[in-house]
Amino acid sequence: MNIHLRIFTACIVSLLLTQGAAAYELSAVQSTVDDLGMTHTTYQQQYQGVPIFGGQMKWHHNPATGQRFITGQVATSITAMDITTTPTLSADEAITIAQNLVDVETTVLKQNLYIFNPRLLNKLKTDTYTLVWEIELYQREPL
Repeated sequence: MNIHLRIFTACIVSLLLTQGAAAYELSAVQSTVDDLGMTHTTYQQQYQGVPIFGGQMKWHHNPATGQRFITGQVATSITAMDITTTPTLSADEAITIAQNLVDVETTVLKQNLYIFNPRLLNKLKTDTYTLVWEIELYQREPL
């Protein structure tokens, strides 16, 4: 593990532990280097292996200047009593429901299971968690 990743990990572990989020996982999902030489690494938050929609942290590091900072947000109030990570609908059932809603022939582009908390997108919303399927459909002809 290189030095900037160790620093990031220490900062995030400290943040999560001080906010009661010891059960969370952060996994690196993408790392890019921009034209200025800065590295930007995105970490996706998960709970019991299921990604939390909107729960991402980004580590930004410029090796030339030593500048580094973290942006993003994570869910900190979820507990095992809040949500189960076993869906009541299978992916195929969720796809069927989505396709029936649009009532035209479509192709499935993606299907993802997420834990969703509207408060991660809008701080005025209720701090609740729901297990949801994200189904993205494609149709050649406009609706």
